[in-house]
Amino acid sequence: MSSSGDAQQKRNEQRGQEQQNQRYYAYKLGLTGSIGSGKSTVAKMFKEQLQVPVFDSDAAVHELYEEGEAVTKIRAIFGDDVVDSETKSSIDRKRLGEKVVGVPEEMAKLEAIVHPLVEEKRRRFVEECVRSRRRKEEEETSAEDAADETDVLVFDVPLLFEKQLENTVDGILVVSCSSETQRERVMNRTVGARMSLEKFEKIREMQMPDEEKRKRATWVVDTEKSLEETERDIERIVDEIRSSKRGSGR
Repeated sequence: MSSSGDAQQKRNEQRGQEQQNQRYYAYKLGLTGSIGSGKSTVAKMFKEQLQVPVFDSDAAVHELYEEGEAVTKIRAIFGDDVVDSETKSSIDRKRLGEKVVGVPEEMAKLEAIVHPLVEEKRRRFVEECVRSRRRKEEEETSAEDAADETDVLVFDVPLLFEKQLENTVDGILVVSCSSETQRERVMNRTVGARMSLEKFEKIREMQMPDEEKRKRATWVVDTEKSLEETERDIERIVDEIRSSKRGSGR
C-alpha cells in the first residue's frame, strides 16, 4: 500500500476509534482561565470531589520537559543553557521561560515541538478513560446506569481561546476573578518558585482579556466566592451537561 493509502487508513481507524469512544464519553468540557484565576483549584474539584477525569495540559508539558524526545529537540533549538544543570536530562523551565515569554517567534518554535506531543498524550488519556469506563461497565449490573455515571471529560487548557482550540471541545467553562485578585494570588503563591511582577504582567499580556473570555464561555465560574460555593457551581454545570445528554438521548 502507498504511503498516502497508509495515512488514509490510519485516519479512518482514528475516526472509528473516536466514534466508539463517544459512547462512553460524549461530552468534552474545556476548562480555561487566566493566570491566578483559580483554574487549577476548579480542576482539582472536578477530579477529587466529582470524580470527573481531567486532562491537565500544563502537567503534560511539564512531563515532556523531564526527558525524551521533547528535551532533545528543545535543547537543539534553544541551546544547552536551558538544560537543568543538576539532572543534565531535563529542561530548566525558568531558563526556557526567559527565552520565550514575551518573544512570539521563540514561543512559536517551542510550541511547534510541544503541541504535537501534548496532543498525543491527550489521545492516550481519552483511550485510557474509555478502557476504564468499559471495565466498570462490565462490572455493573446495568450497562445503562454505568454509561450514565461518568460521561464527561474535562480538558484543562490555559490558552484554549488564544490557541483557537474551541472546536476541540463541546463546551467551555471559564474560571474568572478580578485582576486585583489574580495579582494577589500569584504574588502570594507559596508552592514553587516565586514569580516576579514583571513576569506575571508578561504572561497576562499574552492571554486574552478576562472580559472577552467570559463572553465566549458556555459557563463562567466566579472564584471570588467561597470554595463551597465554587464547588456547588461546578456540580450544577456537570448536572446540567448530564441532564442535557439524557434528554437528547446521547
